[in-house]
Amino acid sequence: MFELKGKEKVNDVDRSWLELLNGVEASTSSESEKLQKLTQMVLPKVEEGKQDYLIGKQKKQKTSGDRKK
Repeated sequence: MFELKGKEKVNDVDRSWLELLNGVEASTSSESEKLQKLTQMVLPKVEEGKQDYLIGKQKKQKTSGDRKK
């Protein structure tokens, strides 16, 4: 079991809590930035596809409605 020596030091090769926290925050920040960039790249394509799908669906409904008349 690990023995905590206070906020300044952790019994993990004498790394401080601040070092560990900074490492986690840097990793989290990096992952967050990657996710944000990916979302910015993918979202417009998804929305384009959605619009194309809805337009196609409306056209099908119109043509099937015209056939019934």
